[in-house]
Amino acid sequence: MIDLLISQRDGVDRHGNQIDVLEKTLTVYFESLGVRLRPVSNFLERLDAYLDGMRCDGLVLSGGGDVAPALFEPREAPSPASCPARDRIEYALVKQMVEQHRPILGICRGMQQLNGYFGGKVTAGIHGKAKGCVRTPGRNHNVTIVEPVFGLEGQYAVTHYHDHGVARAQVAPCFKVFAVDADCDVVEGIAHRQLRIAGVQWHPERGAGAAEISERVVKGLFGL
Repeated sequence: MIDLLISQRDGVDRHGNQIDVLEKTLTVYFESLGVRLRPVSNFLERLDAYLDGMRCDGLVLSGGGDVAPALFEPREAPSPASCPARDRIEYALVKQMVEQHRPILGICRGMQQLNGYFGGKVTAGIHGKAKGCVRTPGRNHNVTIVEPVFGLEGQYAVTHYHDHGVARAQVAPCFKVFAVDADCDVVEGIAHRQLRIAGVQWHPERGAGAAEISERVVKGLFGL
């Protein structure tokens, strides 16, 4: 079993207190692949002290919420679904993993965050800006493999959950695009050209539709 750090969504409990949120589906999914998740709080003052002595084989940037307004092109106003505290922690985690040459997987928002970290941008409401392209949350759509990474080829069905996304022209130069929603020309998968870093716009932990493509990406990236 390997140990992966994982970032968390931020939320608010019924008393109005800020809390960290890690979906059950993430724990169950990664455990089924032989992965033990190590959640990292958004509200740590000393990340280095928290991680000191902790076993870590890589990092997962989880989904949920919006990336920082500065990553949108054109720039967006601050969103209630954005979280500066989470951004600070995630950027620090990515920096540390890169320095230690450890693998990173970004899921949905996590893919957008990775793209932004390395200099890319994000489009708000991306499907509404693609002519004739409609995507319904929770419904499957096909992605096409355009680069043969992780042993992938052809088309796979994945589930749509995101409002925002990355257009091809917005991908950071260090990434190659390996999967696209061809109908909408929206990027669905990116892989770093040199490092063991990848991002997927779908959620591997939600639904069985994307099981094959997700398993190949996760196992290939983390050496499972």
